[in-house]
Order: sequence, then structure tokens, then C-alpha cells
Amino acid sequence: MIRYEDIEVTYGDFVAIPQLNLQIEEGEFFTLLGPSGCGKTTALRTLAGFVEPSAGDIYVDGKAVTRLPSDKRRVGMVFQNYALFPSMDVWENIAFGLKVRKVGKSERERLVRDVAHRVDLSETQLEKNLAELSGGQQQRVAIARALVLQPKILLLDEPLSNLDAKLRHQLRGQLKGLQAEFGITTVYVTHDQDEALTMSDRIAVFNTGRVEQVGTLRRSTTPRPPSSSARSSGTAPG
Repeated sequence: MIRYEDIEVTYGDFVAIPQLNLQIEEGEFFTLLGPSGCGKTTALRTLAGFVEPSAGDIYVDGKAVTRLPSDKRRVGMVFQNYALFPSMDVWENIAFGLKVRKVGKSERERLVRDVAHRVDLSETQLEKNLAELSGGQQQRVAIARALVLQPKILLLDEPLSNLDAKLRHQLRGQLKGLQAEFGITTVYVTHDQDEALTMSDRIAVFNTGRVEQVGTLRRSTTPRPPSSSARSSGTAPG
């Protein structure tokens, strides 16, 4: 579905990602995990088309998208700060991308109502200003705005980091449930190991621009550090 092939990203003399090779399967909830500054968000933004690599290619469904503009890649993105428009109400925020695409009014109304219902936003909330919504509700607006465009891939950059611990815990399950309902390939960025282990089908552990390990969660009764066999088998410690 998604393939990073020898991707390199540089900023002047600084090499943010030296060489990234990674494959993400269709329908996966795939997480890029690591500390701040490790390259995970750069990798996500490169897939979105916001960062142009200095070398390598990105493929989606076997087709190179490296030089395609972001609006031609059929990706939806939810940013850490949601990037919503405070001057617009909830309905207008969700419908914004459809208007840019010149989707007809009746079809816009149908798509907005459908996606709002699926992310648990009520008719009353659609008429509200963003300032009247909680952090969790604003996050659902951001997700609805991404999903209403019917993307092939959903990209989420630390979407829970601005919420309190109780709400983060609650929304993990909702996010995973939405991903399963839509069946959409999802790439999720976080520095929170518990978050990654709770939600992901597979995890790539980033460090200084490199992927150190890729694998699935292994559950065990006795915690132990990753072994050489786990690294070679591609199974993440759990």
C-alpha cells in the first residue's frame, strides 16, 4: 500500500532522515513511535507531500507519489493543534475541503452530515463555533474534516497530545474504532509508548531519523527488554 524507498530528507547540512525504507499494508493502523526530534513527523509530512525528500521515492498502491502535490495524493491529515478555522463554525470547517473541490451544495450537505454522524458530532454541535467545543469535540471535527474528503490514507500527527490524560485514554479507543469502521489505512505519530501499544497493528520505532525496529505487540507476563531474536523477527516488545 505505502512504501518508503531509500527516502532521505535534509535541511541544509542537517540530515533529518538519512535513509528510510518502510512498508505499510492496506488497512493497517501503523504507528511511528519515538521522542521529539527523531524524524517521525518528518516522515509523516513527507508522505503527505508537505516535505520534499532530497533522495528516494514514496509509493502508494505501486505508484510513485514523490513529486505529486499534497492535494493529489488522496491523504487526509489531522495536525497536533487540529489547524481548524476559528472564524468558521463546525459545519463550515468540515465542509471546507469539499467547497475547495467545488462539490455541489446538496452533495456537501449529505457528506458532512454522514461523516459528522459517524464521528459522533450532533446536529446541534454542527452549528456551534469552535470556542464552544471541548478539546475532544474539536479533535472529532478535525478528523471529520479529513475523512469527509474520502482519502485513501489518514495521517495523524500527535492528535491526543493537547488533551488531558483522562480524555486521551477515552479517545484512544474511539480513534481505533473509527479507523476500523472506515477501514482506512492510518499512519499515526506519537511519542507515547502506551498509546502506540494500545492502538497499533504495527509500530516502527524511530531514533535520530532511523527506524530501529518494526513489529507487532508481543504480550508477555514478565516484562523484559527486547532481545536479539525479537529484533530479527520484527516483533515489538510488549
